[in-house]
Amino acid sequence: MSKRLEVRYPAALETQDNGALRVRCVDLEDTFTEGATLDEALFNGAEVRSAMLGGCWTKTNPYPILFPPATACI
Repeated sequence: MSKRLEVRYPAALETQDNGALRVRCVDLEDTFTEGATLDEALFNGAEVRSAMLGGCWTKTNPYPILFPPATACI
């Protein structure tokens, strides 16, 4: 049986003045998005996280350097 690596990245959710939810990936600098609903915000958060991680991974650095951990994860 193969082993599976699970990596989680915390996110902060904030309600904007217009009612949208802002999602900020606290472990990945400059990684944020928003959505009109919670489901949309979480989906967009996962998308932007994947895009940022894709740009960070290299053969010599398979995982980006993380900031101190937070609590909520997407």
